[in-house]
Amino acid sequence: VLPNGRVLVAENGANRITERDLSGAIKWEYRTPGNPIACQRLPNGNTFIATYNQVMEITPDQRQVYVQTRGPQFYIFSARKTCDGQVVAMTAQGTILRFDPLTNKDYPSINLGPNGGWCSAEALPNGRYLVATMNNGQVREIDAAGKVYWTVTLQGAFRATRLPNGNTLVASMTTRQVVEFDRNGNKRWEKVCEGRPWSVRYR
Repeated sequence: VLPNGRVLVAENGANRITERDLSGAIKWEYRTPGNPIACQRLPNGNTFIATYNQVMEITPDQRQVYVQTRGPQFYIFSARKTCDGQVVAMTAQGTILRFDPLTNKDYPSINLGPNGGWCSAEALPNGRYLVATMNNGQVREIDAAGKVYWTVTLQGAFRATRLPNGNTLVASMTTRQVVEFDRNGNKRWEKVCEGRPWSVRYR
């Protein structure tokens, strides 16, 4: 959800990013060169987009600021640009990538082993990462060395985000649930969706 009340959507099957009002009308559209898996409106008004093997930044008038291909050995399943301009992505191969898309500088990656399903990684303010992996239904808070500091289990968990109150919001593809967990791993509430929830964000 954007500050103007509209919604920015990565339409994977349609190969496009759309900005829609709450009636569903398209107010802005960008055709992507591949299937988009993530999109993010940046503070400067540009839009960050990730496909299975590329990340890019697009201006409101659809000019490309950069397009970076990560190579055939990677299959990106989640990506987000941080406030310092870096990109944190997680691949189907179970690797967390961190890189600067403008300078093409790579930072040390974290290899969590074969994932075998959809997954996501979110950079946390404390320097750690919040990782969700569908194959084992785990959400973990880990450091750059892969050490686990917190974990919960939810069947089919593949998206997770840390809330301002310290709790964690988790989406499951297989059970169609969105669940909020507290720091002790207790469920605060849960919602079963009509379809599979493919993205979850704090508003």
